Amino acid sequence: MQQRTGLPLFFRYVVGNVIDVSTLTRTIAELKANGINTKFAILDVGYYTGKNADALLDAKISFITRLKEKLRIYKQVVSENLAGLESRENLVRYNKRLFYVRYVPCMIGEPAYAYLCKDLSMKHELEKHLVKRAADQGLSGEEL
Repeated sequence: MQQRTGLPLFFRYVVGNVIDVSTLTRTIAELKANGINTKFAILDVGYYTGKNADALLDAKISFITRLKEKLRIYKQVVSENLAGLESRENLVRYNKRLFYVRYVPCMIGEPAYAYLCKDLSMKHELEKHLVKRAADQGLSGEEL
């Protein structure tokens, strides 16, 4: 988007049913070739790879994305920072919902930040489904 007018400068349709992570590096190159100075990107979860992160960092493009649970950086951030997340200073209200949110430093080739979040409404929904499934299977409270 052009900052002054808010109008799109560049648009490309990319087929969404097959994620091709190389699309991102081609898009960065195409934007640069057209003289478009990209400062920020919002990535779908499937586009985060080490190669794409490196390409964005090399191009000096800040970005935000959700990480897949199977990624090493995700596992590291969670294992090192989950304790203490549910503390009063991390409680945030947003759109009539409560979240615990904490940002923590991490390394993705260079220093970055990860936002560790827990949505209390979603946690409650998941717990309700767990209790229902346990009841359907005849599990005791101890087994649950």
